[in-house]
Amino acid sequence: MHGGYPDGMRYSRKRRILLTVTAFVVLVAGSWLAIRPAAAVLLCPGCFGFEHISTNIYVEKSMAPDQRQTLIQSVGAARERIVDFYGTRLSDPRILGCGSEDCYWRLGGVSAKGAAWGSIGIRLSPRGITPTILTHEMAHIELKYRIGLLRWLTGSIPTWFDEGLAALMSGDPRYLKAAGEQNRCVIESLDDLPTGLHEWRKRAGQDDNLYAKAACRVWRWFDSAGTEGLARLIDEVRDGGSFSIAYSQE
Repeated sequence: MHGGYPDGMRYSRKRRILLTVTAFVVLVAGSWLAIRPAAAVLLCPGCFGFEHISTNIYVEKSMAPDQRQTLIQSVGAARERIVDFYGTRLSDPRILGCGSEDCYWRLGGVSAKGAAWGSIGIRLSPRGITPTILTHEMAHIELKYRIGLLRWLTGSIPTWFDEGLAALMSGDPRYLKAAGEQNRCVIESLDDLPTGLHEWRKRAGQDDNLYAKAACRVWRWFDSAGTEGLARLIDEVRDGGSFSIAYSQE
């Protein structure tokens, strides 16, 4: 006997505790995946009717051949843009491409053409199978990798900078004029821009020019700071420094 309990009873009690904890973990994980369908598909694309067509690219089984080819080419172009901008590419997100809006809706998508899922994946609607949209979403994930996920989760980078940098890297004509223009800003603003994701999403629903305002601000900063300034900012923030101080130093 140990501690007043017969050996059989002690081990039986341990098994019950282990089973209870396991059941709780499974329940929590199952509930989390149920309300976040894209996360479940990212973990097991084949379990949800997605096919692997190229390196880290999965598509809805019914996606047309021409859409598949366009997606592969667009992903390749977006990856090249990330390398051209940073010199290297650290991230390799899993791509989930939908051939139908119904598929995108099942992944939790709404009106956006695509969305980055954390630091591991991207979901795309049929409208988002373009180098521009893919570069924008890859830019979000690449910045997370370079800052470090733990630093990112503490809000070390304001959302307006993240979105503005993604718009700059993608060259989205909705938000910036073409490269080579003396002034690439579509719209200028001295307004305070949202620093948190929740506030950003709320403001974006009310202000159609919010992305263009962030893109303009980041472009003006980057036009002065350059790639070296961006690298310094990332290094300082990753090492625990303040974004606002690093940003104002350039």
